[in-house]
Amino acid sequence: MTNICKESPNITSGIAPAACETEWTDLVHVTGDNTQVYCLTQDQIKELEHEENFVSAPIKNLLDAYSQSNETIIDVKKKTWESLKEEKLIPPLVPSSGLTPLKRYEAQATLAKHRYERQLNRYKRVSSDVYIIEKELQHGLLAPETRGFYMRYLATLQQTRLDLGANLDNLKETLTQKQKLLNREEGRISKLKEAVESEVAYKVALQKTPPDSEDEIKRLKEQAKTLNDETGMVNYVSPAELNHLADIEIKILNIENTMDSNASQMVGLRVLKFLHWLTDNDRLYQRDIDELAHYESSQNKLYANKKSLQQKQEAFYNTMADRVPVEAAFQMPELRYSHQLIEIKRTGSQNFSYIRRDSLSQFKKNWQKISIADVKRSLKLNRAGIEGAAQQAAKGLKENISGKLVFKSWQSKEDNFFNQLNKELFKVSLNGDIVPEDKQLTASAEAQLMRFSAGAQFAGEYDPKKGRVHLGGETSAEFSLLKASANATLRLPSEAGHELKLSYQGNSGELKQLHCGVFRTSLVLTVQGSVGACAMLSAKLRVDTKPGELNVGGDMNGNVFAGGMLKNEADLSVEWAKPISQNSLESGRVAKSTVANFSELVKISPSVSVAFGVGFGLDFTVGYSRGKFVVLLSGQLVFGPGGAGGVAAELKVDQVIELIQFVRQALEESDFRFLEWVTSEAFEIISKITRLHITLGRALSWVAELSEDEIAGEWDKLSAGQSEVKSECSVVLSSPYKLELLTPSAKAAVMDRICVTYVFEPYSYNLDDDELQAAACMKLLESMKSEREFIEVLRLMGENGAKGNSKTLISNFRRIFNHLLYQSKQKAKARKWLASYSGGAYLELE
Repeated sequence: MTNICKESPNITSGIAPAACETEWTDLVHVTGDNTQVYCLTQDQIKELEHEENFVSAPIKNLLDAYSQSNETIIDVKKKTWESLKEEKLIPPLVPSSGLTPLKRYEAQATLAKHRYERQLNRYKRVSSDVYIIEKELQHGLLAPETRGFYMRYLATLQQTRLDLGANLDNLKETLTQKQKLLNREEGRISKLKEAVESEVAYKVALQKTPPDSEDEIKRLKEQAKTLNDETGMVNYVSPAELNHLADIEIKILNIENTMDSNASQMVGLRVLKFLHWLTDNDRLYQRDIDELAHYESSQNKLYANKKSLQQKQEAFYNTMADRVPVEAAFQMPELRYSHQLIEIKRTGSQNFSYIRRDSLSQFKKNWQKISIADVKRSLKLNRAGIEGAAQQAAKGLKENISGKLVFKSWQSKEDNFFNQLNKELFKVSLNGDIVPEDKQLTASAEAQLMRFSAGAQFAGEYDPKKGRVHLGGETSAEFSLLKASANATLRLPSEAGHELKLSYQGNSGELKQLHCGVFRTSLVLTVQGSVGACAMLSAKLRVDTKPGELNVGGDMNGNVFAGGMLKNEADLSVEWAKPISQNSLESGRVAKSTVANFSELVKISPSVSVAFGVGFGLDFTVGYSRGKFVVLLSGQLVFGPGGAGGVAAELKVDQVIELIQFVRQALEESDFRFLEWVTSEAFEIISKITRLHITLGRALSWVAELSEDEIAGEWDKLSAGQSEVKSECSVVLSSPYKLELLTPSAKAAVMDRICVTYVFEPYSYNLDDDELQAAACMKLLESMKSEREFIEVLRLMGENGAKGNSKTLISNFRRIFNHLLYQSKQKAKARKWLASYSGGAYLELE
């Protein structure tokens, strides 16, 4: 520091005169401070530079690693993460969300129970069907094709009953094992709660007045340590939470002691009240009444306070099931987090830089303040004058402070420091012209990256140089870090996507895999503020959707940044490439699919109002909620191994059509087995949409756009009127391709209508030969992909979506063949179809 003596210093009001001037070598402005700048001496600048270098060092190391391999980058990210976390230079961490073990075990146990009970009921139903078909075959008057069909059906039913009966024990054992896993997880959670309660009991014992005995405290301590070691409780609950629970318990004990004391006083007052009443002493009696009322009021408040505290305890313990191991210190982030990083700029540097908030508080104690008004008065803020701002300030401020402003470290000819102050604070016109972009304050690469983490109120407005940000794995993105933002187009888990393999129960109840194509997430992402820090430092990017919001954050060892919510800054879609060919093998496995180009199946935006949940499909569920089709996808599916959270999305019209095609193809590949990952509500609506597509003769997109009430209204208007049925038959014959998307339920509904026979033609007295209906019926039969689909249709006809037994099948078989097709010109075609087509494609039933 240099002191320069001066006899009569001119000083600014509020700054005490000094016998000697201090030589100031730099001006510093703190972003967001609209009232002042600071004068720093050379020694103070050295302290500040040391702090700047300390804060930016981890980021510099990360930048140096960006030119190396992905493995090196991820390793450096981990070290950078730890360094910034240790100095609290990144936002608080919270557990990575997603399915907890308990929720997954509950879903798996529920699914195992559902599967076992379904197959047990099916075994009973198949046994009944065997008896029914055996009785039917005893009739002698059966056409050869009909008898052959029933014999094949009976043989398959008998084999199904045998295989299913043998496999029921395995299904029951699977249920038992899943239930054991669930019970074990529930036991672990219960034990964890016990460990927390034990630790709280120990802390309370130390704080009691009078404290518990040394032996009791020792016992509680040992018990708490044992339970902590068994459960790893310290990894689930932070010390702050434990202290908070102990404080609640102490307050409850104090309340209970006060309540006990009040109760004793109240008993005495009640006795006095009785005695005063006997002695007829009104004055004493009234005094006791008032005091008793005071105690009763106090007691009621204490009861209310105790209840409130107990509710807080219960609310905390209810979180046990959702907790995953995280660092205890960051288990519960502050709701209003005051970031440690502070952005500054100074005349001795052309860049923004960052220091710690605590360091700034210490530095400011010795820094000389100058008001922004004095700085502004000393400058001629015009196009010509702003470039000489340093010299103007040195001269003008000298008249206002007791010191000499020398700007020894001044580096910029364009006076960017004052230029930036003009943009941020002065906001005056420079001869009506805007400041050229190249005349604004720049930011070093590490300072720009720190801006990500800080979530600072950025002062700059132009894009500096483009750079590279490593967003987990092999993904990179361009960034504009003066604005603390990055833009990236990501393909998760990879460009090739993730093969979707869903399970269904085969003929004997065993699980078989069904290839349903390939999924990937396409994410166009703009990250800002602390979300950018997640992207910058994370090994993986994580995306969650919740009602009304879309969250994007970084993941490192199970911990993620808090507060990474984006609104209207992410365009997320789930793309699906449908299988072109499937080769089923005898083992039930399916060969690797040949896939077509990806197309968008699900479009997600922050307006999504469907929460992700665990369905029977676990990782993939198609549902119908509040009049909208929804798809629930786990993070495991769309983001690949290690991905967190899930995606829940409502489908638009074109996506509903894609969904219908998806479900229809899955039905074919599973030989029309029960698709447990499609909810019954969703399957029913899909069936109604495809049926209305035929019945109304309207485009599928038109029907898919109808609301739930409109679909129900159109459904209710359907009738078995002769003209309507004839019209439907015409649609079937003129547009047979429309039959391809019909589910068995929809085909059964159409078949049920067109198998009705009439006496006269509509609007005439001519006999109706039913040839139109027979031709349409034949088209429907020819659209069936296997005899199993045919069996499903026979059992669904006339049952309003429910499935009948073999009596229903026999009745509907007679309607189709005996009453309609065999009495029409389609007779030969029908016999040939029944004898060859269905028999050749015949697979297992049920």
